[in-house]
Amino acid sequence: NYGFGGYELKPGFFLRLIGPLLKRMTLRGASPAMRLSGVEGGTYGIEALDSREGLRPFDFAALRLEKQCTDTPNPLFGKLTHDEWKRLQLRHFELHLSFFNPRG
Repeated sequence: NYGFGGYELKPGFFLRLIGPLLKRMTLRGASPAMRLSGVEGGTYGIEALDSREGLRPFDFAALRLEKQCTDTPNPLFGKLTHDEWKRLQLRHFELHLSFFNPRG
């Protein structure tokens, strides 16, 4: 939902410099997991949830993503077309869904 409400993350100069290369790689393949410097635990939203509760925000975001487009530039990749933005978000969903424990 950051694309709709604004991003908290401010990538460093080096990441912004290589952003166009990362954009192409990310839109074509899986989104890599990264630790965020300055963020406790290296990322946001790491609390344990049951699967139904954890998937609820994805359902909402997927519906919103299909119906709405944002004008907010991505802090790493800059301005994106709606199609690029959707592909980026789906790759990001894929990354998050890879963390789910099916037995949890």
